Amino acid sequence: MDIARFLLLSCLGVAVTAQDLQCPRPVPEQNMNVMGNDSVLDAFPDGTTVSFACDVGYTSAAGSPVVTCAAGSWSPVTLMCERKNCGPAGEVTNGRIDYPEGTEFGDKAVITCDTGYTLVGEREITCEDHGWSHRLPECEVVTCDPPPEIVNGAFTPSKDSYVYLDAVQYSCENYYTLIGSKSRTCSEDGTFKPDPPTCIDQTCPRPVPGPNMNVKGNKMLLEKFPDGTKASFACDVGYTSAAGSPVVTCAAGSWSPVTLKCERKNCGPAGEVTDGHVDYPEGTEFGDKAVITCFTGFTLVGESERICGDHGWSGRLPDCEVVTCDPPPEIVNGAFTPSKDSYVYLDVVQYSCEKYYTLIGSKTRTCSEDGTFKPDPPACVDQNCPRPVPGPNMNVKENIFYLEKFPDGTKVSFACDVGYTSAAGSPVVTCAAGSWSPVTLRCKKKSCGLAGKVTNGRIDYPKGKEFGDKAVIVCDSGYTLAGASEITCGDQGWSGSLPICEASGNNSVVLASVAGISVLIGAAAMIIARQGNHPSPVGPI
Repeated sequence: MDIARFLLLSCLGVAVTAQDLQCPRPVPEQNMNVMGNDSVLDAFPDGTTVSFACDVGYTSAAGSPVVTCAAGSWSPVTLMCERKNCGPAGEVTNGRIDYPEGTEFGDKAVITCDTGYTLVGEREITCEDHGWSHRLPECEVVTCDPPPEIVNGAFTPSKDSYVYLDAVQYSCENYYTLIGSKSRTCSEDGTFKPDPPTCIDQTCPRPVPGPNMNVKGNKMLLEKFPDGTKASFACDVGYTSAAGSPVVTCAAGSWSPVTLKCERKNCGPAGEVTDGHVDYPEGTEFGDKAVITCFTGFTLVGESERICGDHGWSGRLPDCEVVTCDPPPEIVNGAFTPSKDSYVYLDVVQYSCEKYYTLIGSKTRTCSEDGTFKPDPPACVDQNCPRPVPGPNMNVKENIFYLEKFPDGTKVSFACDVGYTSAAGSPVVTCAAGSWSPVTLRCKKKSCGLAGKVTNGRIDYPKGKEFGDKAVIVCDSGYTLAGASEITCGDQGWSGSLPICEASGNNSVVLASVAGISVLIGAAAMIIARQGNHPSPVGPI
């Protein structure tokens, strides 16, 4: 019984071992696959050999196509497959072959014909498994039909057909002139180029003048001119010959070139104007203007512009006459000199006032360019001064503060207002000819400086330390203010005396703390012994 069981188990082990040694379907490398019926199997017995084959368009480059199943694994794949190379596709007469990607499997060859040749066949062929896909196309020469005849002319040579770059030569019948290109060529698009010429008779049309000229005499009315006719040009009005000949000749239906050059006549300077000047904003040639402007204080009599014409400047130059002023009006309590019936530009009159009057305004007036005296006339006023006007933060001293008028020569003093002090300048002003001398006194706020120090407290100056500002006293924690909390900066300094900061009545001062026992001094000092979180009074000191 034991022997039979051993034999049965041995057989089963051999079967299982044999099944474990089978190989799965082999995995091909790039661009190859399993050959034949082996490609459909999923398992292969130990010792099986399988062959690979390169894909379509690929060929073996190295290695063996065979792999072997050994102990459940395939031997390494050594076969290497590379794209087939079709090599050059050949040559195309009158064209070229380009290989933009190469000459391997799947690449394309592109055929292009030379200029003047047409492609007959496929423009592209492809590298396939057995070589290039099609035969090479051909490049046939472009042909042109004969060009059309032209009126009153012909071309040579005359043929039934022409090929690329063949040329024909054109000529006209007698008495006709060829206009355009004498030759035409069969081009790459199968047509003759350029456009055909024309043959016209040799009579000339009316000659075309150059700039600023025209045909002279009765010939300007003719429409056609026989061959050999001469015509003359003349410069237009205002223009003169600068170079070249005025004559042109009709030859074979065309006029000889116009060489005559006509330029604008130049009138030169228009002259000079006394007490004025002449400007030429555009120049001094035909049609330009001369602009006459008088100097300041002078008036133009005549035209302000002259025009350069065919025979010179138009009109005559104007005159510039000096500006005159009527006598200025008299002023109350004053007079002016010199006194004349009339004054000319820049004449000056001097003003003066009668005794005890002061001149307000300019002492002189001048005859200006617009025929009036300038500036405005002055006025003569009495020499008393009004009440002086104080500067900021000051006023007039003494009883004269109540006076309304002050005689000439009076001196008045200013004093700074309460809380202000002199910072610069003189307090005195003087009445002179009805006006006060300038106020130079400057008054600034007095500064009280620091108010001092407060023991166990501090002093704040929220706005500053100048007249009218306040000092605010604040005691430290545990102290009480004894006195006013604010003092003010006044004319004579800080108001009142500084308060003091006293210790508060219910506060104590800790002298010492040893081993949880604090010694305190205060209004009702006691020794406090701490037991847990609850203080216990021990007794007064």
